[in-house]
Amino acid sequence: MKRKIIFILLIVVFSSIELADKFYVFVDGLNMRSCPSVNCSVVKTLHFKDVVESVGKAEYTPSFDWIETEEGWVALQYIDYLPMKINGNLPVDFDMNYSEFPLPPEYEPDDLVEIPEEYCIKSGLKLRKEAKEALIQMLNAAKKDGFDIAVASAYRNWFYQRNLYLSAIKEHGPDQTAVAKPGRSEHQLGLAVDLARKDKECLLLKCFKDTPEYKWLVENSYKFGFIQPYLKYNILYMEEPWHFRYVGKEDAKEFYETYIKGNDALQY
Repeated sequence: MKRKIIFILLIVVFSSIELADKFYVFVDGLNMRSCPSVNCSVVKTLHFKDVVESVGKAEYTPSFDWIETEEGWVALQYIDYLPMKINGNLPVDFDMNYSEFPLPPEYEPDDLVEIPEEYCIKSGLKLRKEAKEALIQMLNAAKKDGFDIAVASAYRNWFYQRNLYLSAIKEHGPDQTAVAKPGRSEHQLGLAVDLARKDKECLLLKCFKDTPEYKWLVENSYKFGFIQPYLKYNILYMEEPWHFRYVGKEDAKEFYETYIKGNDALQY
């Protein structure tokens, strides 16, 4: 797997582009408008899993990218392509960020297992079996070196992610980069964890980057098959020093040697 981490800002200006014939709407109560602007009249309200057809036109405005349907304009921020059907589990190196399709709402790995409570900040957290076993090995190794690291979040289903996304939109606006859209979260793969100090200091905050626990993870997580995909300057989300994703030892080592080793400025 070759992960595409690009440390530059990209600006895409739409004029007229070809789009998929159909897409599905995943945010309840989304408004379809008469023209590509939030100031235009609402012609229809769409709901979860509504499917509408594009006429192949898109238009850029300062606030949103819009695509035109036979019935009106929809802000691209709130739609996605129809999900592919997934049978069984995806490979552990599956790159959610650059997949053509989002994960469908019904997707759930069939080998999810519970992470022992002693390794977690709260009970009931789950991961895929392979990732869970690697995680426990990593946390045990950290503890042996004097660092007490725990899991704050692990597998999240599509509907839980939707609630987080809607809350983030409400609090920070549609251009927020803190929470992935439902169907676009690595947590739904059952391979991602949010890690923290066991005492909860700097829990899910950027100051976790200043802790010795984080520095240990940077230097050692790849040995157990984990990477930190959302480094500083990535173009997808805000920097998340607490977010680690299992991809397997081979790919994690490649990621470490490409983006981490010798690049301390990206981390500290």
